[in-house]
Amino acid sequence: MRFTRSAPLTGGGTISGNLTITGDLSVAGDSTVTSDEVLEGTSIIDVDSTEALLVRKNGDGGDILTIDTTNSLVKLGKNGGTPSALNIYGATNGNPLLIYEDTDNSLVFNFYLDSSDNSGLGLYANGASQKVNLGTTASSPTYFTGGSVGIGTATPQSFDSEANNLVIGNGSGDNGITIFTGSSAGDYGSIFFGDATGTPKQGQIRYEQNNEVMSFFTNTAERMRINLNGDVGIGLTTPDVWSYSGTAFGLSGGTTANNYVAFNLGAYSTSTTGIIGDINFTQFASDGTTGAERAIIRSLNDGALDSVALKFYTTPTGGAVAERMVIKSDGKVLIGKTSSAFGTAGTEMWGDGTLWATKAGGNPVGLNRTGSAGSVLEWYDDSAIKGVLGTATSYFLNNVGIGVSSPQAKLTVEESTAQPSLVLDQSGQQQLSGIRLRTNRGDTGSVDDNWDMYTSGDGALRFAYLQSANDAYPNLNTGHINWLAITGAGNVGIGSQHTSPYSPLHVKSSAEGSIGG
Repeated sequence: MRFTRSAPLTGGGTISGNLTITGDLSVAGDSTVTSDEVLEGTSIIDVDSTEALLVRKNGDGGDILTIDTTNSLVKLGKNGGTPSALNIYGATNGNPLLIYEDTDNSLVFNFYLDSSDNSGLGLYANGASQKVNLGTTASSPTYFTGGSVGIGTATPQSFDSEANNLVIGNGSGDNGITIFTGSSAGDYGSIFFGDATGTPKQGQIRYEQNNEVMSFFTNTAERMRINLNGDVGIGLTTPDVWSYSGTAFGLSGGTTANNYVAFNLGAYSTSTTGIIGDINFTQFASDGTTGAERAIIRSLNDGALDSVALKFYTTPTGGAVAERMVIKSDGKVLIGKTSSAFGTAGTEMWGDGTLWATKAGGNPVGLNRTGSAGSVLEWYDDSAIKGVLGTATSYFLNNVGIGVSSPQAKLTVEESTAQPSLVLDQSGQQQLSGIRLRTNRGDTGSVDDNWDMYTSGDGALRFAYLQSANDAYPNLNTGHINWLAITGAGNVGIGSQHTSPYSPLHVKSSAEGSIGG
């Protein structure tokens, strides 16, 4: 049926079949179209009610499409809530909104609902797999596989490809990330380092707020810890095991037996005197920042690229840090000197046992034993002792030369001038002074023969004999028989206890009397 009329239709009614309107059509009341309607040209729907256009499935009470000109909104799907600018209503476990690329019909955008009405958003590369997922549950996590992610920067891909998956910051002022955790024991803030084998935390950086401890893990185990005082422990969970008053640094081989600890300093050196590494001891002022270098342990090349020495520096009161000791590459230890030049002040200890002590004035070597008397210095030939210098007894078991380099006897004294070769003196006045020749007889009587030559204190020189026990060492002129005496006047007396001769030669015996005159 075809109905054509240019004048307004009033009073309502129903038109069945095709309706062609060549001019304007104004509908003052409700309009219901139960068949297909094709609008060609410009169509303006101008109504006074809120809902300008409703699209509804026949016999279904829900609106599929609502265009509300009063509230400027569009509703798509069954109305299930208060509308906003654009409402899309989707079924549970469905896809309320899909967007496709227009040329190859590939999916690029998916807004979905799961079976529990948890929503999610998926983004796809053109013709490829999903690259972005914004999920709201543990079973639908949020992830991004489409390339570098920038927070604060629009060009994260421009950073080093080894670590540009996530770039944070805008390159100006302060930037960073914050890990926000609980404050109870066992509440950790962590950064894990996983690998392709499925180990989720092969490495780890962890901070515990409860005791303020920062821990570092490798190969799934803790290796280093920094406690709340700044003490650092490597292989130690308690870095300051001796409770120092200041910050401590500890190294441990762990609980495995015979594990040793190594602390390495290394450098690439192309100089024969280049520094390889320093351990510096810095003293800070009260502000905690102004420091002065007070001591150094330094490793450096010692004249060749493959020879290394170790130097030690200290600082005296009011002075500057200076070298005090060096262990040369050949094992020589120099104290107070920088080279082993002979005659320069300082001390040298060599690996072959040589010891040099040189001092410009005063004693270069001092030996002091406290407590009980005993040895101060001992020397050996291989394992056999050859001499001792002690506070009570000193002795030499080999030949000793005074003034001669090749002594032929236990004591050889040689003088090249008119001075006496040997002087025996007494510290007190009128004291006896002399020497003793002692023979170890080794007979059954256990006695020794003693011949003494001594001065008597009255100007005479006497020769006396005494037998004494092996372990007895009597004083001069004590129990002896004086057999020869030479007075200061030149008289010579021979005989038992003939100590006062009155003639140049006076021989006396108990049987024959005196001979001389």
